[in-house]
Parts: sequence; C-alpha cells; structure tokens
Amino acid sequence: MGRIMVIFDENTKPVLIDNISTPLLTTHFWVLDLEERDFKLNKLEVLEEHTTPMLVIQIYGYSIELPADWNILISSKETTQLDITEVSDLTMGNFSVFVMNHTNNKTFNAPVKVIHYEPKAILYSPSLAKNQMLCHALGPIGWICVSPLDNYNKYLKNALTTDLIY
Repeated sequence: MGRIMVIFDENTKPVLIDNISTPLLTTHFWVLDLEERDFKLNKLEVLEEHTTPMLVIQIYGYSIELPADWNILISSKETTQLDITEVSDLTMGNFSVFVMNHTNNKTFNAPVKVIHYEPKAILYSPSLAKNQMLCHALGPIGWICVSPLDNYNKYLKNALTTDLIY
C-alpha cells in the first residue's frame, strides 16, 4: 500500500488517494491552472503511481507526504512574489509555502518544515496537464499547490500572489 495524497473534490471535500485500484467517489478535483492563473475543477481521468524518494513536510502542524522531486508553490510575505521550488530544496533553508484557504478565498504564507525522509515510497496522484498544479489538502485550512513539473519560467515569472484568481 502506498502513502496518502489528499485532493479536493468538486464540493471542496477532501478525498484520500492511497492506491490506484479503489474507485474514487469523485469525478473532478481542484488544480491551479498556471496558464490562466486560476483555481479550477479538473476532470479526474487517470491516477498515477510514483515510486520515488519522499519527504514529509509540516505546515501549521499538518503533515503532508510529497515526492521529493516534485515542485511546490512558494511565496514571499514581503514582496508577494510567487516562485516554484523543488520539494527537496525545502531541506536547505526557510521557505514560506503559498496556501489558499478555499473556504474564504484568502491566501497566506505558511512556514514549512521538513520532518521526515524516505528514500523509496509509493505515492498516488491524479494525472496533471503540464500547466497545472495539484491542490493538495492542508487540513481544513486550505490547500498547497504541487506539481511534478517546474513551470516557473513559462507561467509565473514575475507573478505576484495578487495575479492569481481566487
């Protein structure tokens, strides 16, 4: 059995993904569309299995398991500048993750801490288009945005948190 990733369904209810065999009770999930800089529902068509090094990060007491080679949306509290960094880079400094509170459409920066590393883990996720970041649950307070691709130069260069539609 693999590790758990958590997406949000069309009603912004959390859905656990811990294998690719069990049918999910949702047909859509939330993504950040980088091309349009908007949070959107995406049709759930395929689940993917990733065997990869994994980091467990902690944000406001919530632990999240992520592939170490994926990318995460971060932001600067001072400048509101958006950036994307590889999850493994979170071990090398102090970062603030961009968090979207889907209940009140507010965003905030949250400090992130790496608390565990596994050299080989199995994780599952929905298949994403090249211009999408997965909205991964951060407890009931919102979601963070993660992706297997680093699309900063193509979609987010010089972008600010206020450039996103929410």
